[in-house]
Amino acid sequence: MKWALVFVWAAALAPGQPVRISVFSLFHPQRVEVTERRGSEFVLRVPGRIERRFHGELDVIREGNEVIPVVTMDLETAVASIVAAESPPGAPIESLKAQAVVARSFLVAARGRHAHADFCDTTHCQFLREPPLPSSLAALAARATAGIVLRYGGRTIPALYSADCGGSTREFLSEAYPYFAIACPVRSGAVAGHRLGLCQQGAAAKARTGASWLDILRLYFPAAAAGSL
Repeated sequence: MKWALVFVWAAALAPGQPVRISVFSLFHPQRVEVTERRGSEFVLRVPGRIERRFHGELDVIREGNEVIPVVTMDLETAVASIVAAESPPGAPIESLKAQAVVARSFLVAARGRHAHADFCDTTHCQFLREPPLPSSLAALAARATAGIVLRYGGRTIPALYSADCGGSTREFLSEAYPYFAIACPVRSGAVAGHRLGLCQQGAAAKARTGASWLDILRLYFPAAAAGSL
């Protein structure tokens, strides 16, 4: 994930409220096609570039010579899709549950990052692909933690995470949440990301030693508490 370290409080999502996500923005499409549709499931394609399955409602907004596809999807569908896209290969289920809570917290608390949508599907917001199969670990992690977010000062926080903190996360104090420097169980020295909040490699390592998703969240977000929307 790549972040500008500026936090703006937005009106929080209510339980079950959908989220609007602009997709395929990296391709600057001039045209998109729906190739399959069954109920709320459809396949969206940028001809000759990419196609992906989505669950939700599609709006296509024209802006200049480009179009902006925006998919309105259920919050938990978005969470499962982000966990599947963002998590490191082979991550244990408990670290995926922690990832689900962090991803959900950001979706709830940080809306309005784009003019036509709450979020995009790139690392500017959170990486998102098509919804995983219901039997997948990512979908199971989302279902097992459904509606759970991280709170601080009575508010859901726009929780951050990075791929590998290299051995320690770093301190960053803001009104939204005070991030602290946390010693991480993975000391690779190879930093990937901004080192704020959850370390994905460290979370996976903690889970492999028997830590629960709550243990992982307490480690990386010591001033926050997990609670229901």
